[in-house]
Amino acid sequence: MIRIATERDLAEICILSNEINNAHFKNLPDDFLEPDDSQRDAPYWRKFIEGEASVVFVAEDQDKHVVGAVATSVSSDVPVPFIISRPRCSVATIVVNQAWKSKGIGKQLMSAVEGFAKEHGATDVRLDVMAFNKEALAFYNSLGFGEFSLRLSKSIG
Repeated sequence: MIRIATERDLAEICILSNEINNAHFKNLPDDFLEPDDSQRDAPYWRKFIEGEASVVFVAEDQDKHVVGAVATSVSSDVPVPFIISRPRCSVATIVVNQAWKSKGIGKQLMSAVEGFAKEHGATDVRLDVMAFNKEALAFYNSLGFGEFSLRLSKSIG
């Protein structure tokens, strides 16, 4: 079942969040902190739960445990004057418990995001994905996402 997260869900969301944090840390240890058992990510998720044009959707298993979460927001803010200002939906983070992958949870969460985006006047959904995460890239491609821009990096140290 997909529903909107509340403050009560933060502890389970943070545990789940450590799964993606672990993948980021293993692949990019110079950029990401090693996950721990704390609720370090709670303020991050809370800002989407409490935000005016943002939300966290969670997926629950039959025992009402959180097995997936996605944080998303809609904004018309643009960083530079030459970009057209219009409502755009951004997916900040999505994570599905490893045991629940390939069971349609991610697709259901992204469907909820699209509904939220439409309700808030957005005509597209954007997200960033780490280049090492081939599984996520394939997932997003299967949902119809394509490249919009590429963020490149060069180590100079």
